[in-house]
Amino acid sequence: KGVNQLLCAALVDKNFCQTLLENPVRANQAGFRGSYFELTEAELEVLTAIKSNAIEDFAMQVHHWLKLQEKQTESIEVFHQQTNYLPGYSLMPDRYADLPSPGQSR
Repeated sequence: KGVNQLLCAALVDKNFCQTLLENPVRANQAGFRGSYFELTEAELEVLTAIKSNAIEDFAMQVHHWLKLQEKQTESIEVFHQQTNYLPGYSLMPDRYADLPSPGQSR
């Protein structure tokens, strides 16, 4: 939601758009007309990594990243459904239960 709002603000305000293209962190911190964007750390990292001089290209790269995130989430959900995976439970056989976790001593 925050990414979409940020891109919409860039489309309607030339100065905000230029700030976004040059420094997404500053654009996010400044907000737009009294509103602020709720971006995750991952979203902010992606926005910062994009190098573009045109908002259309910038938006296309954001769109591509969002689609990849969507597919990854779907893949994880399918895995959970197909394997009856329960978070917090090990898929490893019990014979490994007595081995220490990485960083743990015996």
